[in-house]
Amino acid sequence: MIVALGELWSPRTDGGVFVQVVVTIMLIGVLAWTARREGSVVLLIVGVGTVVLAWYGIRALH
Repeated sequence: MIVALGELWSPRTDGGVFVQVVVTIMLIGVLAWTARREGSVVLLIVGVGTVVLAWYGIRALH
């Protein structure tokens, strides 16, 4: 099964959006855990992740 890049970037179904958000949260967690010894890097990862999740929310409103 081949998935188009556009479908990963902007899913058309609610299920796809849910999976995108869950994968993003898990990726943020893994990256933050990997960089746990450097507090500033963890803060950067969590901050960028929060901006990405906020972007998903704003996109959902439109």
